[in-house]
Amino acid sequence: PAGRLAFTTVGLEDQAARPVRRGLLVLLGAVGFVLLIACTNVANLLIARTGAREREFAVRAALGAGHFRVVRQLVTENIVLALGGAAIGVLIAVWGSRVMLALVPGSLPRADDVGVDVRVVAFAGAVAVLAGIAFGVASALHVARQSVAATLQSAGTRLTGNARRRLGRRLIVAAEVALSVVLLVGAGLLAGSFARLQRVTPGFDTRGALAANVLLPVGARFDFVRDGPRWSRFFDQFTARLDALPGVSEAGAVSSLPLSGAVESGGFTIEGQPAPAKGDNPSADYSVVSGDYFAAMGIRLLGGRTFDSRDRADAPGVVIVSREFARRHFPGASAIGHRILPGFDFTGAPREIIGVVEDVKQTALDAQTDAAMYVPASQMAYPFMTIVVRASCAKSSDTCDPTATLPLVRRELASLDGTLALSDVRPLSTVFADSIARQRFSMTVLGVFAALALLLALVGLADAG
Repeated sequence: PAGRLAFTTVGLEDQAARPVRRGLLVLLGAVGFVLLIACTNVANLLIARTGAREREFAVRAALGAGHFRVVRQLVTENIVLALGGAAIGVLIAVWGSRVMLALVPGSLPRADDVGVDVRVVAFAGAVAVLAGIAFGVASALHVARQSVAATLQSAGTRLTGNARRRLGRRLIVAAEVALSVVLLVGAGLLAGSFARLQRVTPGFDTRGALAANVLLPVGARFDFVRDGPRWSRFFDQFTARLDALPGVSEAGAVSSLPLSGAVESGGFTIEGQPAPAKGDNPSADYSVVSGDYFAAMGIRLLGGRTFDSRDRADAPGVVIVSREFARRHFPGASAIGHRILPGFDFTGAPREIIGVVEDVKQTALDAQTDAAMYVPASQMAYPFMTIVVRASCAKSSDTCDPTATLPLVRRELASLDGTLALSDVRPLSTVFADSIARQRFSMTVLGVFAALALLLALVGLADAG
């Protein structure tokens, strides 16, 4: 039968960049701060260097050297110095980018395209030339303002600069310290946010649980009516066999594992409630589950029941909803017993709410908790499922190793179908850690930039002293 499917369109660029745009902008701002601190530090050092050479330039001027010749000399010296520094910087960038890319999480789009190429080298060279010209002209203007006679009358005494010059250098150092403190505070705040993020409860228990993907052959054409019973029967048998294994406490399967980046959502209507305006249907995340999924994930049942043998393909449609779903759509009342008409269902039939479970962070730990629905695989089968196996030792030990059950899982899969194989095998604790890898990367890089800025500020302080 034809189902009433709903969809929304999102631009590819927005879909790929939106989750990481804010973090990348923060890192870009940190890079700008470090560059500004480095420039002020170099300016401070060049002011000191030019001040120490005032007598040399006074002698040149007394011997007939014009202002343009002095400007050309200083600009040339600064350009050579800047290009030398840029060349060293490019070499460090080539090495540093390799180290950075080793830390980049897989969720960062187009990370494989990051590298030092001709455009980067050309940009670094252009910035170096412009900086050399700017600093050279600034030094020349400083020299031009000095009196040749007064400088030569210093009787060979090494000039250290007047009070105004010393004040200017100290203001530059103060600006460096202020910028480095801003970066340090930002890094500290980000570290605090990351620590709080690690304490967020995802809604499931990661201890002693193992996840692995299984993909059944679909054929030339996806046909739920024709192949759905076979898919459902396979996963029901597989999870039942795993549940009976020694060393396995519970086993289940789900179409989209929480925090894995694969979340499906769809619209729905609720029987007995006023019809929403056109295009304004409520929506929720949904997952197809098989076996004892909620026990395998450690998701608490808050009311009603979970799926069992009563929920066959020929039985009335059922659904389990999350706490947030019940709070939004049935405030102050029980959601159990109400019927919804999901827009994502292949059958198009209404489903009765038979249970309410604890909220689960589906997309990210720092994302808002969305409403969620769960349907049994016997009534809406999927050919691709993630198997979740909880080891028996998880109930008695926090250091339980779930990978010890992997050989047993592979043996049972081979006994059911020798052509299939597990993929993307990982403990649930790894799934949790990978979900915050992007935040960990941003915190690490910002911390490195803050330390570098502090080091540059210390160099400026030492020179000012």
